[in-house]
Amino acid sequence: MTQNKTRWLGTILFFIGVVISLYAGKKYLQLEQSSPSQRLQILWDQDVATLIKKNKIHRGWYNLKEVIVIPTSPQTREMIKNLTPPVKTSARGQYKLEILILNWEEGKTHGIIIQYNLVHIKSQNMVWELSRNFIIKS
Repeated sequence: MTQNKTRWLGTILFFIGVVISLYAGKKYLQLEQSSPSQRLQILWDQDVATLIKKNKIHRGWYNLKEVIVIPTSPQTREMIKNLTPPVKTSARGQYKLEILILNWEEGKTHGIIIQYNLVHIKSQNMVWELSRNFIIKS
């Protein structure tokens, strides 16, 4: 390879590295500078997108009629009052999603556990459950 081509390749790789670093840095700063509530929303949205992408969600998730968010303490009630669950509902849905939100603290670390319970409305049977853990502050 000629010296000219090597320089161009090096320059292109350098700029690709810069773009990747800026993108990762933006995501990191967005999380670090946000309130605990905003941080939870960001992490929650990202987690659900990952679960969907990896096909880890029950098919009933896409057929929801109702979503019930259940905070378990005054702290979680305050934290979630401006949050939007990353799910969609339909008047023709056949399932209900119960989302239980619990907070926990261990030393200086504060986290949230989100427990999903998917219930078939007609039979009232719980058909799927999943628990996710998020670090909000450490």
